[in-house]
Amino acid sequence: MTSPAAGVPIGVPVHGIGFSAAVGRFFRGYVAFGGRASRGEYWWPQLVLGIYVFVVMIVAFAIAGVAIWDAASHPTPEVARILPAILLPTIVMVVLMLPLTLPSYAIGARRIRDAGFSGWLMLLCLVPGGSIVPLVMAFLPSKPDLGPGAPFGQQAPYGQAPYGQQPAPYGQAPYGQPPSGQPGQPGQPTQQQPYGR
Repeated sequence: MTSPAAGVPIGVPVHGIGFSAAVGRFFRGYVAFGGRASRGEYWWPQLVLGIYVFVVMIVAFAIAGVAIWDAASHPTPEVARILPAILLPTIVMVVLMLPLTLPSYAIGARRIRDAGFSGWLMLLCLVPGGSIVPLVMAFLPSKPDLGPGAPFGQQAPYGQAPYGQQPAPYGQAPYGQPPSGQPGQPGQPTQQQPYGR
């Protein structure tokens, strides 16, 4: 049995993706900021990253505990002995987390673009407390892709139903639109005067 993600390029959302396929696509799309990603493509790697961060923090705190124990065992604790107890875990965490920062931003940008927002909103993660906004956006369902040239916030073209709704029956205007059949309205061609009259 093949995975639904088999042969699908990075940037094209795969709905119903499994754990191993999502994690594989996360690492294959290391710096792919373009395109979109489904919720499964985003949240399965986030589970792995959460476990990884937990393990890294345990290692860093174990190193800090050993360094503090060593510094406290001396009769006169000095700054030169306590400083490594603070700096060493920080350096370990940065070294172990840095390689996963870029793909985390890339998958986040693709995910919030799939939810209908600009991928540039991932830059909010650089502001203290700003990471909550992209996190909330990552929970939102997918929106239809209007194509690469569609401006931000553009609605679906006339005649297409909004995402998740059934189209209006033939001859009826979508909700909020004037009825068709009147000149100049959708569904009725307008009579154009020749140029110069």
